[in-house]
Amino acid sequence: MVFPKQTFRDHKDALRFAARLIRGVLDYKALIDARALPVDFTRGQQAGAPMCMEQYYRLFSSYRYPGLKTDTLKVHMNAASSGPEHIIVVCKNQFFVLDVIANSKQLNETEILSQLEKIKKMSENAEERLPPVGILTSDGRTEWAQARDALIKDQTNRDSLALIESCMCVLCLDEPSGLEARDTTRALLMLHGGGREKNGANRWYDKSMQFVVGMDGVCGVVCEHSPFEGIVLVQCSEYVMKYIIWRPTGEAGE
Repeated sequence: MVFPKQTFRDHKDALRFAARLIRGVLDYKALIDARALPVDFTRGQQAGAPMCMEQYYRLFSSYRYPGLKTDTLKVHMNAASSGPEHIIVVCKNQFFVLDVIANSKQLNETEILSQLEKIKKMSENAEERLPPVGILTSDGRTEWAQARDALIKDQTNRDSLALIESCMCVLCLDEPSGLEARDTTRALLMLHGGGREKNGANRWYDKSMQFVVGMDGVCGVVCEHSPFEGIVLVQCSEYVMKYIIWRPTGEAGE
């Protein structure tokens, strides 16, 4: 799904938008955790019948594991927790953990922005840059399963993958693509980031929800469709966009 084209004056403006987006996600997740989402109702001939809302509760807690023959969909939830408390931020093909809930309290927009600025700065350190492993998730499922099996033989890789696989969502901070921002082009950039030479490795396709914020204003969300239907993605995305536009700074934990 492609969001309206944004106009950012500089990278900090883009990070400010990203921080606000994540605040909107946290606000929506709080409704999910409290089971406070309005119930959807059927339309048409069966209009007025309440619909099952279970798909919504998989938005930020599900993950698709690659398999040699069959993939596995898992939901990371347990009775003692409302789900994951961190997101993964991908910037310049590098992966960072951002804890968005600390001591049972969500970070506010200013705190998230501060962390995103630190991540952006760390990603620019070429000496510590790691291979662009995100590109592996765009391969065939069998090939990716084989690569994952090889990666997890190393303890550090295993721990890193566990953090990615258990995150709430992924935030992809894309570099400018240099392409004309037509509707079709922006949709393709959401899907594949413009290929390996641009932001193609700045993704992790096994995670259900990936929010993309491009420094050139190309923004949107990439969905792994297994855990829920399209309307669930649409409802979440509309809520987040309304939050970004209408929620005055200073509210909801600011």
